[in-house]
Amino acid sequence: FFKVLDEAGIRHKLGQITMDNASNNNTMMRELEHLLRARGVTFHHDGNRKYVATLERDLVGTGRGVVTACRASGQRRRDLRKLIEDGNDSGYWKGKMINPAHDSMPEVQLLRDCETRWSSTFNLIDRIILLHPAIVRFLQRPEHSDLCHLSLNDYEIGVLCDIHQALEIPHVAQQTFSFERTPTLSMAIPLYEMLNHEWKNLKATIPELSHYISVATGKIDEYIEEGRKTRIYALAMILNPAMKFEWMKAHWLPEDVKKAQNWILEMVKAYQRAARFRSQVVGGRSSDWIPASTVSRAAQVHAKRIGRLQGLAAVRRSVSYTSAATSVSSMMPSTSDSHPSTSESGPGITTQSPPPALTPEERREQEARACAEDRTAAERELRRYEEDNIKTDGSSERSSDLVRFWELHEHVYPLLFRVAMDVLPAQASSVPCERAFSSSKETCALRRNNLSPHLLEALQVLKFKYKQEGLSFTSDLIAKPQDYSISG
Repeated sequence: FFKVLDEAGIRHKLGQITMDNASNNNTMMRELEHLLRARGVTFHHDGNRKYVATLERDLVGTGRGVVTACRASGQRRRDLRKLIEDGNDSGYWKGKMINPAHDSMPEVQLLRDCETRWSSTFNLIDRIILLHPAIVRFLQRPEHSDLCHLSLNDYEIGVLCDIHQALEIPHVAQQTFSFERTPTLSMAIPLYEMLNHEWKNLKATIPELSHYISVATGKIDEYIEEGRKTRIYALAMILNPAMKFEWMKAHWLPEDVKKAQNWILEMVKAYQRAARFRSQVVGGRSSDWIPASTVSRAAQVHAKRIGRLQGLAAVRRSVSYTSAATSVSSMMPSTSDSHPSTSESGPGITTQSPPPALTPEERREQEARACAEDRTAAERELRRYEEDNIKTDGSSERSSDLVRFWELHEHVYPLLFRVAMDVLPAQASSVPCERAFSSSKETCALRRNNLSPHLLEALQVLKFKYKQEGLSFTSDLIAKPQDYSISG
């Protein structure tokens, strides 16, 4: 049977089988059930039908109804909390929790969700499963007889646990993305591939949800495919000293790895070329170049003026004159009209005429040599970064804090440092931005409901900025689970 389906290429499309009522079809279906079980697919006459029917009941919607009913008033919230506390005091919940590792029930409340935010739906389901024994007792009270239809039986809770398990995988991945002060872009593609791998494993664990999971993995596959073509992801991964090129070589095709190597080489070479041009203007050397993004504005001006002073004190300019160097040379007096000879002017004073102008061909050759030197310098720094044994275990702050690592290695890898300052601030998720604008309802009060969109946007950004800069006297304290208990 499966051989025929495989030859036709429609095995993955098989959904329903329609037959007549001949008795030999019963034998055929029993054999088919045996084959499906051997492949890890749960199949029996009523089980799959019951599972699908349970899914069609919209258990998540039913869960929202449970939360709404239990949180409809302050009295109900207090009653549910009192029920949990009494059960903990008497040991009633021991052996009744869905998770057998729990002997008591946390004294927390049910959570509402936002239907357009699946991560909040995960939290809603998580809290329902956690408090399920208390919810059942609460809804069975005589005064809540009108709510007893909302109670979920054991089979429905089992299906809800499967949905919870399917949502937990992307929830953990999103939590990893959603840091505000830690660069997470370098982990985007690895996390996507890890997420896809875990979801595909879950399809074998919970075959009833394989169709829904396949839709999600198909979308993740598209993200991964596009991510491999996007330069910013590859650069961020290379700039993570805990990964460098190793993860790419282990998980990507050789041509994709080669493309990423060319991308980082182009970026480093561009900064080396910019350093060379800057050294020509100020008369300094590119090896002494200080990354401008790491010093204050005053320090930038100070370094620039020192470089300019060194350039003016130089005896001879570089071979290639820029417009700035030419303007400085034109201000020097003529040696034949204004100055005596070297012997008459005293020691240390020499007069030199500007070098002859280069022909276009000579300029092209000089630029070609300079570009070759830029590439050599870029390759040398990249090779040194890749070969240096700076990738340590997770206990080292250098591998766990990218900001700290590049702060310490600013002058060790000056060109890569500039690339890191451009690449690592890019956000891997829009969650931090959503947090910045989540309090807009507080800004758009009755007295400020005529604000223009541009002004409202500026206000939200400023509010978020100032809140981040506030003093915190509790940042070093360790939070305990009871600190998050909600009393009402």
